[in-house]
Amino acid sequence: MGVINVTKELIAAEDLNTGTGTATRTTSTGGSQTVNKINVSTLVAGATTFGAQDATPSVSGNYFFKTANTVPTTITNLIDGTAGQVIWVVFGDALTTIEFTGTSLKGNAGADWSPASGDHMQCIFDGTSWYCSVSDNTA
Repeated sequence: MGVINVTKELIAAEDLNTGTGTATRTTSTGGSQTVNKINVSTLVAGATTFGAQDATPSVSGNYFFKTANTVPTTITNLIDGTAGQVIWVVFGDALTTIEFTGTSLKGNAGADWSPASGDHMQCIFDGTSWYCSVSDNTA
């Protein structure tokens, strides 16, 4: 289940009733909160595509990214991040490897990951390292 960070609380994507307008949800403290509905397809369509064969792509200026490599490419770092930044990367190819061994990228139990097209990862930056959760959406 996808999550979206809204005012320091995590809200299940289906709670947003994907679409347009607003929705009301119950908070963890029993109150209610009005949130904007989000069309996930629009978010992915607005993704910034990493440059081809870029081993250290910039994540400045957006939170949604996509790969489109045409030759094998290993990503070893994400640059230009800010502490607290959360990003999503959708893999648009099966030629990208994420290097989780000996880099500032932490995740996948420390093993490098070669996602399939359609997989994604979510990462948060603490100012030094990116902590990433990987998602195999094709199995």
